[in-house]
Amino acid sequence: MSWTSLSLANPVSDASGLNQKLTVVSVDPWEHGVKEGNGEHTFLSFPNAIDGLINKLSKIPAEAVFAVAVYAANAKDLSSQINTLTSSFPIKQLLKWQRHAAKLITLEKDKFNLVEQITDVKKASINSIPEIKTRMGKAISQAALTAAVSLSGEDPLVNLNSFETNKITHDTEVNAALPALVGGAGLRFYSEGSILSDLKVGHPGHEYTQTAILAFVGSSADLAYLKEMMP
Repeated sequence: MSWTSLSLANPVSDASGLNQKLTVVSVDPWEHGVKEGNGEHTFLSFPNAIDGLINKLSKIPAEAVFAVAVYAANAKDLSSQINTLTSSFPIKQLLKWQRHAAKLITLEKDKFNLVEQITDVKKASINSIPEIKTRMGKAISQAALTAAVSLSGEDPLVNLNSFETNKITHDTEVNAALPALVGGAGLRFYSEGSILSDLKVGHPGHEYTQTAILAFVGSSADLAYLKEMMP
């Protein structure tokens, strides 16, 4: 496995059972112990970000890893890339990076002093991600509709005009397709087994000085939905 361009797709799997907590590991240009440079204008090249991520993952038992990376040569391009990705994948760490990168763009103008970020290993469940929660709700609604249809002939009251009108409206809303996911940006990575060596394959070079990587650690089954969402 190696790094490939990230795209977004509508998953067909059900996320309702994905409430287990996954280990989430990240590296970014503002993290103490990982960042390069001093003061406010720190950086992190892609190869060095990989080394930082490998150092963290080497301390965690991992069957499989799914990772997303955003990278650029300057804060403006990094902010733009993060903005694109968060339009469909608005998780807290990406939103934090989004705010941080945006502030860096105008740092010289407003003299804003950024508080140094300290990143720890965190836990998160896949179905807590807002976009996935929306799709999980859609699946639950469709299941409820199927159950209602199977019972519709058992009670004559369901033929009341007012109830029937509401039912048609509800059925239309439930069956309406969710909008296609858009906003793929950056790179994605997935590996089982030889994770640490695979991380070094196919990634950009040192010319990209602003790199942030978010890695989800779990079993292949745990990460299957993310693989569908970001193939």
